[in-house]
Amino acid sequence: MHEDMNKVAQVTLAFWIMKICATTLGETGGDLLSMTLNLGYAVSTAVFFGVFLLTLFAQVRSRSYHPLMYWAVIISTTTAGTTMSDYLDRTPGSDISAARCCWWRY
Repeated sequence: MHEDMNKVAQVTLAFWIMKICATTLGETGGDLLSMTLNLGYAVSTAVFFGVFLLTLFAQVRSRSYHPLMYWAVIISTTTAGTTMSDYLDRTPGSDISAARCCWWRY
């Protein structure tokens, strides 16, 4: 692949440290909105999914690798994913059994 076309970080020790930090930040951000600010899982999921779409759009539209943009997408992905899974798992009346059935089926 031509170097100018690469928009992904190199996988090094620093990458894995940043990935762990991003996952931790995702958990913390999701809990901040949903539990601490008491917005609930549905609103928090909508907020973080919107942020994810904005960062993803910016990353896809960029013509080269921008570290801050790349990591913004990673952080928004972990945050949106965390709040989505919390919504399905912790919201009373939310039936996650269908999702579990599909997961174990494949």
